[in-house]
This record gives sequence, C-alpha cells and structure tokens, in this order.
Amino acid sequence: MLEVRQPDTRERILQVAERHFADLGYHGARLARIAEEAGLQKASLFHYFRGKAELYDAVLAKGFREIEGPLEAVLENTPAGPSRVFRLLDTYVDTVVRHPERTKLWLRQALGDLPPLSRPFEVESLIRRVADSVRSDSHLPPKVDSFALVLAVLGMVAFFFTSVPVLVPGWANQSGSLPFSERVKRHVFEIVSSCLEPPRATEAMREIP
Repeated sequence: MLEVRQPDTRERILQVAERHFADLGYHGARLARIAEEAGLQKASLFHYFRGKAELYDAVLAKGFREIEGPLEAVLENTPAGPSRVFRLLDTYVDTVVRHPERTKLWLRQALGDLPPLSRPFEVESLIRRVADSVRSDSHLPPKVDSFALVLAVLGMVAFFFTSVPVLVPGWANQSGSLPFSERVKRHVFEIVSSCLEPPRATEAMREIP
C-alpha cells in the first residue's frame, strides 16, 4: 500500500525530531523512533530528509526562523526607545515558554553534544542586531558591552527554564504566586532594568578605591 504524503508530514517530523534531539541528544536520537512517532516507516522519512544530519539541520533552521521572525518584527514595528528593548525581551521569553524543547536543544548544542551549527553567522547576526537596538534604545552605560549583555540574558533565560526546575523545584513550583514563566520574566526584566539604568549607588561604588 502506497503511503500518502500529507502536506503537514514534514512539519510533524520536525516537531517530533526536535523533542527527540532535545531529550536524547543527536547521537541518542534514532531515526526509526522519530519516524514511528511521526506515523511513518523509517524508509519514508528519507523522502523528506536524506539522513540524521540533514534532519537535525532542518530542526535548527526551523527553530531559528521561529525566533528570528518575531524579533525582527519587534525591531521593525516598535518605535525606538527603551520600550522596544523590553518588547524584545518579552517576545524572546514567550518564545522560550512555547518551545521548551528548543532551549534544551540549544544547551546541548552549546555543550558539544551535537554537530557544529551550519549557520553560525546567521545566529550571530541576529544577536548583534538585537544588541545594536539595546545600545541605541537605552541608557546603557558606555562601559557595558551590549552584545555581551544580550548573550548574558540568553543564558539567564535558558538557565531559568531548564535548570531551575531541576535544581530548585520548590521555587519553580512555588504555590500561591505568579506562574513560573511570569516570575522568570519579572526577574529578568528587573535585572535588565538595572543594567540599562544602574542605580547611583552602583556608580558610587565604582569610585571607591
């Protein structure tokens, strides 16, 4: 019996593969299991992707597009100023909340469990565009590197959503308070606010020999 290729089959494969790569790593993920969960025979998967490396690359490309689009929309459609910085941050955190497996996947990538990025310059270019916006839209002190600040925020958000529930589950599941995602957003906002407009006390401390 011939297998009918539905229009959404490729998308379904990518969704399943993203979860498998995030949970098991590149080397632990098995194409047969991915195909089975996507409702295909393993051989049918090769109609869409020539192998694991191409599938993995497509998963990363899809994830990058889905964060690049919303951030670019903020950069293009939000008036310049501090509010644009926090709109960018709000958009990024919401994207992480919607795609928790993707953050795990990026962390695995950073730890060297997966093949090298095939599009590293595209990722860096997006981060630099955001960093340039942070620099131009805020009162960031001249000594603060806006690119390093954006990298620090990326790492902080990733830590909150991947490590805190494991290391401090009580805080992540704290009852009688805001949902975890909203508390993370609030704390990250407060830290970024301190970086953009440091208190006078901080400036005074720098003058102490």
